Amino acid sequence: MAGEAGYQLGNAIDTFAFNKITGAVTIGLSAVDRDDVFGDSSSGVVTASSANIINLYAGMRKTLRENNVEEMGDWASVVSPRIASLIEIKAASTGFNIADATLKNGYAGDFMGFQVYVSNNLPTGECSTLSISTLGGPTAAGSATTGTAHYFGRKGSIDLILQRAPALEIRQPSDKIGSNFITWTVYGGGIALKNRGRARNVTITGD
Repeated sequence: MAGEAGYQLGNAIDTFAFNKITGAVTIGLSAVDRDDVFGDSSSGVVTASSANIINLYAGMRKTLRENNVEEMGDWASVVSPRIASLIEIKAASTGFNIADATLKNGYAGDFMGFQVYVSNNLPTGECSTLSISTLGGPTAAGSATTGTAHYFGRKGSIDLILQRAPALEIRQPSDKIGSNFITWTVYGGGIALKNRGRARNVTITGD
C-alpha cells in the first residue's frame, strides 16, 4: 500500500509538471500549428498518423532550429501511448530500433533525433484554438475537437523543484488502536522565460 501511495504521488507530480506544456503563453509553451509541422499553410491543430509521423518529427526539428534551440543531444519528446504506437508502426516498417517498452510510461527509445518518452499524464481537453485553453482541463466553449498536448524540445525546459521526495510516515494516534499511514511530498515548478523558447507545445487531435 505504501508503494502504491508513492506511485500515485509520482503520477500527481507528473501531471502537475506536464500541465505546464499548455495554457496561457505567459506560463506555458508556444503552440505549434499544422503549417509549422507539415508546411501545408494550415493554421489548424496537428493530426498524426503512421503515414505522417516522420513528417511530424522532421517538422519539429525544423521548428526548433528556426527558433535557435541548441541541439546538444538532449532533444526529447513526451508523447501519449497513441503517438508511441504510431512510432512503433512506422519503426516496424522502416527499420527504426524502438524498444519494446514503448507503450509503458518512461523512456521508449530514440526516433528522428529525439529521445522519446511515453506518459499517460499529458494534459488533454478541448482545443478550439491551437492549444488546450487553460491549465488542467478543457474550457474552450463549444469545441468539438479534443486534443492532447505533447512536449517537443530540450530536456529540462520545465523546471520542477522537488523539495521532499515522496515519504511515508506512520503515526500512532493517542486515542485509536490503529495507525495512520501518511504519504507526502513537497514540490513546485514552472517554465522560466528563456526556457519557453527551448520547447514547444504540439497539441495533437485524436487522443
